[in-house]
Amino acid sequence: MRILFVTMHMEMGGIRKSLLNLLYALKNQENIKIDLLVLRGELEDIKHQIAGLGVENCFICEKTNVYGSTLKLQKGISSKFLKIVYGIECRLWNREKVIRRLISHAPAYSGYDVAISYTNGIWTKGSVNFSGGCEFYVMDRVQATRKLAWIHSDPARLGFTNEVCQRVYSKFDAVVNVSKGCKQIFDEICPELVFKSKVFYNLCGADIIRKQAADFDPYVELEKEVFKIVTVCRLDNKSKRIDRAIKCAAILKKEFGNIIHWTVVGNGIDNTYLRSLAKVEDVDDIIFFVGEKDNPYPYVKNADVFVLTSDYEAFSITVKEALLLGVPVVLTPIPSANELIVDGESGYIADFSSESVADRLKVLINTPEQLQKMKNILHNNAEMEDCNSFIKLINGQL
Repeated sequence: MRILFVTMHMEMGGIRKSLLNLLYALKNQENIKIDLLVLRGELEDIKHQIAGLGVENCFICEKTNVYGSTLKLQKGISSKFLKIVYGIECRLWNREKVIRRLISHAPAYSGYDVAISYTNGIWTKGSVNFSGGCEFYVMDRVQATRKLAWIHSDPARLGFTNEVCQRVYSKFDAVVNVSKGCKQIFDEICPELVFKSKVFYNLCGADIIRKQAADFDPYVELEKEVFKIVTVCRLDNKSKRIDRAIKCAAILKKEFGNIIHWTVVGNGIDNTYLRSLAKVEDVDDIIFFVGEKDNPYPYVKNADVFVLTSDYEAFSITVKEALLLGVPVVLTPIPSANELIVDGESGYIADFSSESVADRLKVLINTPEQLQKMKNILHNNAEMEDCNSFIKLINGQL
């Protein structure tokens, strides 16, 4: 079986991580041959990321790469000229029309059993400011027996409408949501496509995570009574709401002082803003931004609790990773919250406020026996992953 994955880029984020984990799970499947097409990025960097994951061929689409990269990153006069032209076209027309026209002149691929659009488009401001293109590439430039489209977030927050779903996603054999909550939202937006709407949970690469988590203990020099909290995410405050975590830290500091040690692993566009906010809230001595880490798992495994404060997520890989490492989770009520944890057993589901998150954390700080009970439940329910459900999905058996 030949499979082509089409993804937007391989920069830090949940989509990249979930794809790498899926490729890892598939690498020893002898009857599966995988190619990867990336619409934006540096080919050598991407090849380095997927080394050893069984990808036979990796391609970069030059047209979409020029379109999606900044003018400063363009190499050569012709690329800079094209970038300027694309910018003018986006002002004259809508972005969806421009990207689809570019793709119509991009290289075509054929001979595949399955083609997968792995990065969903974003229509939050309609077609005028559309972001994406993977769906259109698979629809228009790939010949495959079956075509599937992944949706990695809440479809409503992505700007999906019935018109978009009928015009785009009806062209696929299956539309894959990464949680039941997101599937329900998609089905409500477009009930005509319920029969195509499926659920496939992102894989975590459990065996690799557990091995890497044992590399070191980042908290080894902390006093025993310190309560260790960790958050791992992209520092994009619009969705991840780390400002909520900072205000929560301020609430905890007033009651518990400096026994709180909150580590934030990750980088992103709001890095400077969030560090400044931590100073303004006077919590820069208990919340620590350590940047992006090649191996974040020791920070998670050795923490007392993992906290997610997002406004929206489809199915949080970082939460699933924390649970696999035996770490209880406090999270906001994202659509998949009840699929990820059992409230009161493997963690707590707060509401969308700093006060609510702080209240749940106070319970765990004040009652260490409850925290230990949750950890015991997680260790007893440790799960293993396999790729059988993915193979059934692409074969139309789910």
